[in-house]
Amino acid sequence: MRGGAGDAYVFLGPSLCVDEAREILAAEYLPPVKMGDVQALLARRPRVVCIVDGYFERVPAVWHKEILFALSQGVRVVGASSMGALRAAELCSFGMEGVGGIFEAFRDGTLTADDEVAIVHASAEEGFRPSSEALVNIRDGLALAEGGGILSPAERDALVAAAKATFYPERSWARVLSDARAAGIEPDRVERLRAFLASERPNAKRRDAVAALEYVAATIDRAPSPASFEFEPTEFWHRLVSTTARTVGGGTEGQASDGPVASAILDYARLAVDDYGALRDRALLWLLASTEAERAGLRIAPEAISAAAERFRLRHGLLSAERTREWLAANALTPEDFTALCRLDAVCDELAAQKGRALEKALADMLKRSGLWADYTEAVQRRDAAIVRAGLANPSLEDAGVDSGGLLAWYKERFRPMHGGVAAHAKERGFGDASAFLREALKQYCAEK
Repeated sequence: MRGGAGDAYVFLGPSLCVDEAREILAAEYLPPVKMGDVQALLARRPRVVCIVDGYFERVPAVWHKEILFALSQGVRVVGASSMGALRAAELCSFGMEGVGGIFEAFRDGTLTADDEVAIVHASAEEGFRPSSEALVNIRDGLALAEGGGILSPAERDALVAAAKATFYPERSWARVLSDARAAGIEPDRVERLRAFLASERPNAKRRDAVAALEYVAATIDRAPSPASFEFEPTEFWHRLVSTTARTVGGGTEGQASDGPVASAILDYARLAVDDYGALRDRALLWLLASTEAERAGLRIAPEAISAAAERFRLRHGLLSAERTREWLAANALTPEDFTALCRLDAVCDELAAQKGRALEKALADMLKRSGLWADYTEAVQRRDAAIVRAGLANPSLEDAGVDSGGLLAWYKERFRPMHGGVAAHAKERGFGDASAFLREALKQYCAEK
C-alpha cells in the first residue's frame, strides 16, 4: 500500500467500501464527486485526484472544465468504474488517465449511455449501500453466465436488452431472473443462473475501482505530463471559482459555509416573495443560459459585460463605487460574484440576439400561457383604432405636439421609471433600439391623449 496524506484524494461511494479501499491506497476518501468539488479540492494541492463515483441527477455533475483546469495545474486526474470512467473516456485525449474495462468500453464507443453506470444508493451515513444494479454489472454477469454454458448468446443478448429497457432505479438481479422466466428460459436453467450469480457476485464497477486504486498506489510518485492544451477560462468558470472559493474556507465537506443561512433565507423567500414562480423561472433561465453558453463555447466581449454592469448599477441606484460596495456586502456578494452576474446578464443578451424569431415565438407563447394575450390583443386593437380616428397612423413627435422630453416624462408616469437612459431602457425592455422603443411609446401616447 502506497500514498500518503496530501498525495491522493479519491471520490468514492457505492462502487467500493472505503474500508476496503484504505487497504489498497492510503488516501483521503471523499463522497461521490459533484460540480465544483474538483476545483475546490485544488486548494489542498493534491498530487493525484482519483474519481470513481459521482452524482449526476439530484445535483449537477462534475464539470469537464474543472478536470481540465486540474490537469493544466499539473495535477494528475485518474478515472474509473462509474462517473470516473465517463469523464476519463471523454477527457483521455487531454491527459486524464482512465483505468479498467468500463473506461475502455466508453473510450472505444462500445458503451455510450451514461445510465450504464447509474444506480440508486443510500446516504453516506448508510455507507452508500446500492439499492439497484448497474447495467455494466448486469452485462458482466450475463457474459460470465454465457461463458459458463448457462445461457446461449441469444438469451444473453435478450436479457441485456430487457435490462437496458428498464429504468435504471428498477434494475436488479431479481428483475433479470424474472425477465429470464418471462423469456421462456427453462426453470432449472433460471435456477442455475440464480445460483451462479449468488456465487460469483459479478461486479465490474467494484473490479475497476480496485484496479484504479492499485494503479494510483503503483504510480503515486509519477510526475504529471505537461498539459497538451491551453486552459481557457470562461465567464462560467469564473463563476464556479468564486463559488468554490467560499466552499473551501469552512463548513462541512462539499457544502458552502453559508449553506444553512442561505437555506433559511430561501425558505423565508418562499413565504414572502409575491411571485415565487417568477423568481424560480428566472433562476432556471440563468442555469439553462449558463449550460447552453458553456456547451456552445460562447464568448462574451468585455465591453458587453461592462455595459451589463452599468445597467445593473443604474437599475439598483448604485451611482458610486462606495454605494456599490455597500450593496454587494449587504447582499453577500463578492466583487467576483458581481462580475459573474454581469457576465450572465450579457450571456442572456447574446443568446436572446441569437435566438431571434424563436425567442419572439416563445415570448408570445408565455403571454398566452399567462392569460395576458387576450387583454393585450384588445388593448392593441383599441390603440390602433384610436390612432386611425385621429389621423395619426404613423405619428411623429411634431404630429403629437410633444417633444422627446415630454414623451419620456409621460412614459415614466404612465408605465415605469427609467434607469440608464433611453438606449439602456430600450434594450432592457427587449426593443431592437431606442428608436423602436420611442415609436411604440409615441403610438400609445397619441392613443391616450
